[in-house]
Amino acid sequence: MKSTATAKSLRLQLISRETGREVLLPLSAAIPKVQWRLRGAADDRANAWHDTVQDEIWLGSEVGELELVLRFPCFLEGAMAAVSIDDDGTQLKSEIHHGEAVLDLARHADTLRSGSAVKAFRLSVAASDFGIDVSESPLFTLRTRWEAVDIQCVDRSRAGKVELQLTWQEKGITEQRIVRLWRHGAQAPALVWQKVIATPSPVTISLDPREVPPGYYLVQLEACDPWGSTGVSASRATVGSHVWVYLGQGGDSLTGKRFIIDFVRKGRVPYPLSATYRLNIAGKIVNSRLPSGQAQRHVLVKRTNEGWHVAQLEVEPADDPLAAEIADANPFKVEWSDSENVVKTIEDRRGDGAMYCYECQRLFWSDETLRSEQRQNHRLVGPISAFIVREER
Repeated sequence: MKSTATAKSLRLQLISRETGREVLLPLSAAIPKVQWRLRGAADDRANAWHDTVQDEIWLGSEVGELELVLRFPCFLEGAMAAVSIDDDGTQLKSEIHHGEAVLDLARHADTLRSGSAVKAFRLSVAASDFGIDVSESPLFTLRTRWEAVDIQCVDRSRAGKVELQLTWQEKGITEQRIVRLWRHGAQAPALVWQKVIATPSPVTISLDPREVPPGYYLVQLEACDPWGSTGVSASRATVGSHVWVYLGQGGDSLTGKRFIIDFVRKGRVPYPLSATYRLNIAGKIVNSRLPSGQAQRHVLVKRTNEGWHVAQLEVEPADDPLAAEIADANPFKVEWSDSENVVKTIEDRRGDGAMYCYECQRLFWSDETLRSEQRQNHRLVGPISAFIVREER
């Protein structure tokens, strides 16, 4: 017997050789399928019949008369079709009559709108008389709310002016969007409430520098609800489409300067250095991005690094045993303390903090050097919590 199959049919060939000659008996059978459509859906593609899984069908702003229509093979007449919505236990049932089952989704509009923005619909059919048991087979996913994703906020601030450029991608459909901006921890109303009607992005937000002290800010994007309230709190905004940004690069007094590390401290104990370590400050980390001219690739930027300075670290003399290793670890992330001559943390591009060798009187960051120092039984101190620096003029 030979068999071939397509998505809609199965073909068989029975070959008999008992009589000494080959007899071909072709057989073919249609493969029964379940079809579905969303009658009354805002998304045009959902109104057509489908026999495959469809992703992120748009529910629309108004549910209206929305019905899920399922079409079954005739031999399932009288069986019970059950459709589960997401994993919250909601299940709709309908008996199959004349090859179809109809489920009223409009009655469950509140359930569709609550919880996750994308709901998964799965079909189950039990027809034991035919030995059929379809369990939780996916039908489609339904997007019930508009969302903004891949939100990027770039600080374009210049002297005397704070300016943000906001871009994003959209899931779902809306004619109007609202952009809001809050200062982190502030109980006051949003600093920005801006309606966006035309092309979704990019959008520019301009602010008075006097209203924007350095710190974290919450940017929120929301579909405009004509019946909703504009009095949204920052705590509620973190539930929807949002991104945290750090503002405060303007007026930075350290960028472009060079500093020499005179000695380091762990607690109250000072430790001298046998080599010269020079920090060339290139700028600040803003919105998880390194300053212009610094390669972002292979640099670990954590949220705790936001607002830190970025520097190129040099070691003299050039033939210092760790000079090449430190050059490879650039750029470094530098956390300044409240005092201009004290640096709290210096991390290499991999996110490792500085260690100090008591015998060598050198700083190092790599695991390889750490293992080498341990094999030599050198006394190690770290991570270093204070670097005493002076500006090189």
